[in-house]
Amino acid sequence: MDKRSISVDHLEKLANLKVDSRQKKEIGPQLEKTVDYFSVLDQIAGLDQEEPTFQITDNTNITAQDSPEPCLPRKKILPKNKKYFIADND
Repeated sequence: MDKRSISVDHLEKLANLKVDSRQKKEIGPQLEKTVDYFSVLDQIAGLDQEEPTFQITDNTNITAQDSPEPCLPRKKILPKNKKYFIADND
């Protein structure tokens, strides 16, 4: 794999972040090491021949049927002789 240089300045600009020089010295090698881990994928034979797999199971969107039901009567949920709820602002 060819060695690619990671430009922390460019990433800083893309991410709209402020990175000081001490952090840049630390982040640069870490990013290069992370990118180098992807070289393992290049070693897998036939990987470029595989179809992309976005969903590995046969599951589909499963939804429950929604059926309307009668709501509770007002007398059951509101206090006596009230027409609306009052917020309790403790």
